[in-house]
Amino acid sequence: SYSPDLPILVLTGRPDRALGLSAVLAGAQDYLMKDEMNYLSLTRVIQYAIARERASRSKDDFVGVVCHEIRNPLAVIQSSIEILRGSLNGGMTAHQEKFAGMASRNAEFLTKIIENMLNLASLESGKAKIRHAPLNMAEFISGVIQNFQGIANQRGLLLQSYVPEDLPCVLADTELLQQVLINLMDNAVRFAKQKVAVKAEIGPPPG
Repeated sequence: SYSPDLPILVLTGRPDRALGLSAVLAGAQDYLMKDEMNYLSLTRVIQYAIARERASRSKDDFVGVVCHEIRNPLAVIQSSIEILRGSLNGGMTAHQEKFAGMASRNAEFLTKIIENMLNLASLESGKAKIRHAPLNMAEFISGVIQNFQGIANQRGLLLQSYVPEDLPCVLADTELLQQVLINLMDNAVRFAKQKVAVKAEIGPPPG
């Protein structure tokens, strides 16, 4: 394990730039091959790594501040819409209800975007805590799909699922995996024309 606040440099004796690129993609700030190392090159790599880490940290802080500043007014907007609907107690016209529903749905959509941005920033910074636990995939997938059945019915969509009961249990972070599947389902239901089909199957291991 390592501290996500520390810039990582990779020093390798293998003359393989693809290996260095893989290290950068995995989270390292930079890499240097031993046969190219001297005082100037090592100093340059260290300085660049520190600068990149500071820039990345500034970006994460900026995303966090902006998201939190937007999320609070959005919560007030959503609450105000629901209070307005409740106070009128069915007294809205169809036209008014249409626009109130539109405002509420878009506020919810923006809230999801903000939550996704915060989660992504947390994952990229290495500060997110991933909690692995056994998960019954068949029950999990079917449960998420069932939550969208009502929305699909309202929009006149056919929601089909092909989830075999013999799917194996996996070790996963249930909350993170649920967010991924909910986002996929939300996009599918939002943009589908006639039906949404969800299929789960066991594939070959990667590589």
